[in-house]
This record gives sequence, C-alpha cells and structure tokens, in this order.
Amino acid sequence: PFESGWRFSMEFHHESWMEDEVFEMLSRYVNVTRCIDDFGKPWKETPNADFLYMRLAPVTGSYSGNLQEKIWAGLIDGLREFQRHKRHIFVYFQNDRNGNAIRDAMKLKKMLAKNN
Repeated sequence: PFESGWRFSMEFHHESWMEDEVFEMLSRYVNVTRCIDDFGKPWKETPNADFLYMRLAPVTGSYSGNLQEKIWAGLIDGLREFQRHKRHIFVYFQNDRNGNAIRDAMKLKKMLAKNN
C-alpha cells in the first residue's frame, strides 16, 4: 500500500475522527499517521506508519513566544522513544515574527543530541 513513497499526516479537529478504526482503514491505502499536537493527552501512535509528525505551537493563545518548559520534558522523552525504534520524526514549529520557531528547533536538536 505504500508504493508511492508519500507520507500523510492527518490532523482531525473532532474527537469522533480520532478512533483507531479510522487510521486502520487509512493505513490500508497510504502511509499515514496522526498529527500530534495536544500534549495534555498521551500520544496515540499510528501502528503502521514509519514516521511521527508533530505540530508544536506555544499555548499562549496568541501563537507567539517559545514553547513552555513543561512541554519540553515530556516531548524529549517521547521523541527519544521514537528514535530508539529508528522511525522518522518530522516536527513543525509554529513561527512568529520574532523567529521563536527557529530557536525552539535549535533547542530541540540540541536536547535530542544529548546522551545520544
């Protein structure tokens, strides 16, 4: 089913779409994963996907600033677990006019390189 080499990430905004059955059906046809963007809940992995996609944005309401420290700790642990399984990780940072996405991306790279 993954002959095309394309990868798809789905970000549904209604709970009714976040059921395993939806992703099981989609994964029969394409290499698809959930977009992880809610760090208040446990990450729900898509079993057949060979990658992880995350969308990171500050939770300030204005979508500006850096990620909060409480997000970083759980984020790094979860990403390291995916690294151990040799899966590809794609991270999108919501940028703002102050370039905070670039600083957050550099911080993530530095944190993941530690003890690796």
